[in-house]
Amino acid sequence: MSDLGLGSRLKLGPDAELAVTQIGKTCHNPCIIQQQTGDCIMPRLGLFARVMRSGPITNGDSVDVVERVPRNTFQAVVLTISDRCSRNEAVDTAGPAVARLLGEHLKAHIYKAEIIPDERMQIAERLKHYSDGHSIDLIVTAGGTGFSPRDVTPEAVADVIERPTPGLDETMRRVSGAVTPHAMLSRGLSGIRGSTLIVSLPGSDGRRWRICRPFCRPSVMAWPS
Repeated sequence: MSDLGLGSRLKLGPDAELAVTQIGKTCHNPCIIQQQTGDCIMPRLGLFARVMRSGPITNGDSVDVVERVPRNTFQAVVLTISDRCSRNEAVDTAGPAVARLLGEHLKAHIYKAEIIPDERMQIAERLKHYSDGHSIDLIVTAGGTGFSPRDVTPEAVADVIERPTPGLDETMRRVSGAVTPHAMLSRGLSGIRGSTLIVSLPGSDGRRWRICRPFCRPSVMAWPS
């Protein structure tokens, strides 16, 4: 099981199925395991999962790997920020396009894709949720970077990042600006929280693709996970 990464699926017994959601967990206080073994193994060996399908299990039941995602796979989360899409008033084209680019250029496994409204606190909460404890390498938001009063994605990103990465922001806007003057209207912000890189992209198709392409170059993304 030491080679299983996020998104791997396990079958326990005849019916139960689990999906791996977290690898390792920091122990803030000595737990019973550490007291009994003299070693804190949770950060290294802890494996957490969500029940995807319930079912009875008993001691001695087999554990089978239904879907294996290697531990060293690049893990990404895509968040579409849109009031209208969150209310099912419009079809989300931004999130799937970003996910496709990440898969094609970075061979990333999309651990989760969500649509959330343009609410600063809610955006910040989801960024924290996936940055803290999920072993996610990259979170990309699409939408909410413009001048509208409801465009608050950069502010939400600023609320949660610990180290800004202005070079990425400058490069994306510069490359996109060579193609369209609309690039100057993107207030996209990026930064690092823990070991997770957070990048905010525009929601419109043309600017999103032009800005995302230089960002998705493997040489740009080659940092330690």
